[in-house]
Amino acid sequence: SKGRSDLIQYDLGNKKSKVSKIGNEVDSIDTIQSIGNLLFLRVTKKNEHSMGLVKYDMDSDKYEFFNYDNADDMLMDFDVKGDYLVSVKYSNKEMQNSLEEFNMNKSEDKVYNTPPHTITVYNIYSGDKIYEKVIDEMVGAVTINNKGNKIAYIHSNSSEHQEAIDYIMQAYQISTEEVCSP
Repeated sequence: SKGRSDLIQYDLGNKKSKVSKIGNEVDSIDTIQSIGNLLFLRVTKKNEHSMGLVKYDMDSDKYEFFNYDNADDMLMDFDVKGDYLVSVKYSNKEMQNSLEEFNMNKSEDKVYNTPPHTITVYNIYSGDKIYEKVIDEMVGAVTINNKGNKIAYIHSNSSEHQEAIDYIMQAYQISTEEVCSP
């Protein structure tokens, strides 16, 4: 299908495939992870520029948008393990404003200021928020352990003044953090 992504299920036993209903509400799907029969997909809703999550049950062929109710949210990354999902988001509007400010600044020592990134841990069944942390740096990737009590994330330190190219190419640092036991 032109201009959008479809989720295709293929049954290895009977060698039949079917297109899921999710394609009716999303323009693109670019990442997929699973826990049992549940799929978690990073998607872009139709006619929106934000990215968020869809939870899809392969057995029932039902889906729901998973904590994706803000058209300004940009889902950078997510990971699903055990009963938990960890995600990192930022405001698309704030990112665009930061980029405009950076591009308009003619100073030689200009620095790109990334908007805050929010790391959140959810229960995958209830959708309840278990933990949240706002970080004033770019977070490129995030993961969670099977018990849901530790996360690790990759972030870049933007506090050093440097040219934009150096900032983007800067080696990422890995941080680990304990999360309160759910």
